[in-house]
Amino acid sequence: EGILTKNMMIEIIFFGSLMAFATLLLFDADLQFSSERAITTAFTAVVLIEMLRAYQVRSRYKVKFLENKKLLLAVCSSIALQLFVIYTPFMQPIFNTTSLELIDWIEIAIVAISIHIIMVIFNKIFFSRRKGIYQIIVKHDDYMTFIKVKRFHHLLMIDNIL
Repeated sequence: EGILTKNMMIEIIFFGSLMAFATLLLFDADLQFSSERAITTAFTAVVLIEMLRAYQVRSRYKVKFLENKKLLLAVCSSIALQLFVIYTPFMQPIFNTTSLELIDWIEIAIVAISIHIIMVIFNKIFFSRRKGIYQIIVKHDDYMTFIKVKRFHHLLMIDNIL
């Protein structure tokens, strides 16, 4: 199996399309106010959606929320840099951004959290189909034992003995 499996490509295309659609909706909604506000809203939405995405992917491998200190540092740094670019006056002309209002943050949060929830549901449905349950017959001298095994990615885990 290669680095990019068929299932991973489907997930990337689905997530990318969903994020692009949501970001364009936010951009279009704020374009009526100013292009800077629309750009800032879209830019911030992409950053926050990707930060949630990092934790969504991490949760697939059952890593606890605060266990990966480097990821936590990267997410906090990204959000801090985003705020720096948005709210520092000398950075605004460089990035063509403007300060966001509370309503913008609420819209961005609703969109980012909605996408996160959709992706969690998508992964539960999509990746649960890949799990198979197999029965292995272990032959002993005078009897046979059935072991139920769950296949998850490349790992075989014994679930229970029947």
